[in-house]
Amino acid sequence: MGERMNEVVKTIITLLILSLAAGLVLATLGIRPSEMPAALGTALSEVARFAARIVDWAWRYVLLGATVVIPIWLLLYLLRRLRR
Repeated sequence: MGERMNEVVKTIITLLILSLAAGLVLATLGIRPSEMPAALGTALSEVARFAARIVDWAWRYVLLGATVVIPIWLLLYLLRRLRR
């Protein structure tokens, strides 16, 4: 049990040190805890917008490529089926 307790204490100390370092960095950047939820919401919103733009951009090329790929695949599939 002593070894298990040592691991718990080490973990707590590590978390405290990491929290102190993160707090110092955030304070240096002028970020307050009360601003964190709004900043997170803004970040998630930006990520969602970025993902939507990527999907919109990629979808056009997927459809364009499919006009060539699907007929070729279908032809090859049918030829393989006829050989059996």
